[in-house]
Amino acid sequence: MVVEPDAALRVMVRGDAFTEAEAGRIADRYVRVLETLAAAPDTPSHRVDLLVPAEHERLRRDRAEAVRPVPEVTVAELLADRAARRPDAPRSSRRRTSGSPTGN
Repeated sequence: MVVEPDAALRVMVRGDAFTEAEAGRIADRYVRVLETLAAAPDTPSHRVDLLVPAEHERLRRDRAEAVRPVPEVTVAELLADRAARRPDAPRSSRRRTSGSPTGN
């Protein structure tokens, strides 16, 4: 990146590291950050939005698709329910013989 006083900001990229489209997206994002900071210089860095609107939309969609209902029961209740549904499933034969979890 080169800043030319009173002229422009010039971004140079390695052609073997980025495609022209990728370099353009990076430059566009960088310009958005600079515009945000120029418009409101007191903005804390954690408040600067680095995502473009399409990325926000994708995150909202992906999150909505990933949300699954979770029953409000304990692990013990889940295990008991599973055991009741599969009475022929093998059970663990390991028993604790003392106060330690490993039986020692």
